[in-house]
Amino acid sequence: MKMVQQVIYYGAPGTGKSYGIKRNHDVNKDNSFRTTFHPDSDYSTFVGCYKPIKDEESGEISYDFVPQVFTEAYIKAWENYAVGMQIFLIIEEINRGNCAQIFGDLFQLLDRDEQGFSDYEIKPEKDLQDYLAKHLGGLTFTEERLAKIPSGTELILPPNFNIIATMNTSDQSLFPIDSAFKRRWSWRYTAIKDAKMDYRFEMADGTQYGWWDFLRQVNDSIKAVTESEDKKMGYFFVHPNKKQRSTDERATIVTLDLFVSKVLFYLWTDIFKDYAEDVENNIFRKFVKKDENGNDIYEPLTFNDFFDEVGAVDTTVVESFLVQFHLEPKEVVAEDETDSSVITSKDNRIIVTLPNGKVIQEDKNNQTFAAVIRDIATSNHGAIEILKTMK
Repeated sequence: MKMVQQVIYYGAPGTGKSYGIKRNHDVNKDNSFRTTFHPDSDYSTFVGCYKPIKDEESGEISYDFVPQVFTEAYIKAWENYAVGMQIFLIIEEINRGNCAQIFGDLFQLLDRDEQGFSDYEIKPEKDLQDYLAKHLGGLTFTEERLAKIPSGTELILPPNFNIIATMNTSDQSLFPIDSAFKRRWSWRYTAIKDAKMDYRFEMADGTQYGWWDFLRQVNDSIKAVTESEDKKMGYFFVHPNKKQRSTDERATIVTLDLFVSKVLFYLWTDIFKDYAEDVENNIFRKFVKKDENGNDIYEPLTFNDFFDEVGAVDTTVVESFLVQFHLEPKEVVAEDETDSSVITSKDNRIIVTLPNGKVIQEDKNNQTFAAVIRDIATSNHGAIEILKTMK
């Protein structure tokens, strides 16, 4: 069995920690259970508890143990222990909850031996014990130490039960994680780097600037004023909300509304509003003019200045704000310069002429539709046009 056990992926917001879990581990919907910790999370929302259950037919109310994500993952792991199927319990934002309160006595299970079993077993409460016996009672184990697992009278984590968590370092003070808890995890830092997805943000006149070009400079400014890495932003801090053709077919656009409402809002409220006196390093300023020596002159800004009197983003303020970063515009391919597919339809046939000259003729049916889309998608962006034709 692959030994993963307990791992926390940590780093600045937007560095792709959740994606790293998918990339580094064989996680899919059949072998994983996911939860997110928050200030109201507790043992009952993580493990389970008795709750009133209403019978839909009779309307009668009864009480039964309702399992939560840990219990569900635990049962799944033991059910697949013999075949070695890895089960993953994924906890997003682990430090946003009170881990001591949420894990309770489960904390003891996090010590693992060389084989991957819990070093120390715990005895669950009667309600959880009964539930486990109901679902694991049919299992048999040859190992003596596992004899009480089917009855539910002892809890032990099996080697195929992996707990993987994410943690934003910028939120680490919400619920400090004590050193005893930390020692029971492996830690993997997720660095800020260029994901090379060609994210861009676009001005009102169509000018596009690279998100990574902006991000590098802003992160330097964050480090300068906070003397810390925790508040920096990762590449995926913002996700594009508009797709557009460009010289790089992967290029996608972060609209100005999203750029201001998410990126600048974070920068102002979480960082720079507290450093208003640091004129040299505070980025919330707009270009006014050059002095007699050719030096740029700026005036201070607040977040409110980025909106006009009706609450819409003031593009002129955004443009004057960006002057300080000296960003180089990205090349944009005009719509009439792009290759496109020629799509026609005749009787019960669809005919597509691709930019490379290839002609596709297929029947209008579901069996061939997917193949046509694949051919078009690998050649250009004609998928939308073919959908219109197929209607």
